[in-house]
Amino acid sequence: MRVPPLLASLRDDDFGGVLATEFSLVGGILLVGIIPGLVSVRDAINSGFTTQAQTLERALTRPVVPPPPSTTDRRPQPELTKNSNSLTPSP
Repeated sequence: MRVPPLLASLRDDDFGGVLATEFSLVGGILLVGIIPGLVSVRDAINSGFTTQAQTLERALTRPVVPPPPSTTDRRPQPELTKNSNSLTPSP
């Protein structure tokens, strides 16, 4: 396998120690940068699924049409009459 001249000169310099150190440092920096990014993506996806699940739960557990009001719990309301620009209960 033919190695490009630039890589061959880096490899031959100090038996490849400089190249290995450089790759190790770059790889470490990338790893330290990638991990928090992936954690943020995971949290965002988790939050989206949680919101969607809560919305579905609310939609499926509540009745669409409220039950009719009970007639036994209601008090009769007095009739209102118009008396000089104000509404007052009739006697």
